[in-house]
Amino acid sequence: MPSGQEPDGKNSLLGEFLLALARAPEPVQEKILLYGLKQFVPFAGLLIRPYPMLSHMQSLLAKGDSPKGST
Repeated sequence: MPSGQEPDGKNSLLGEFLLALARAPEPVQEKILLYGLKQFVPFAGLLIRPYPMLSHMQSLLAKGDSPKGST
């Protein structure tokens, strides 16, 4: 952010959301992240592939929803 400029409110809302997400139970965090990732799939070239962790998560989704602990 340029010096002397106040945050525009959107950053504050995003920050509050991320804090709430961090405090949410793990199953809630997982559901929200997977929902968001599924919404990104049509734009994978711009929103998923440039980011290694998102690419990894997408590959896990492509394999299907398997129970935790299984490969």
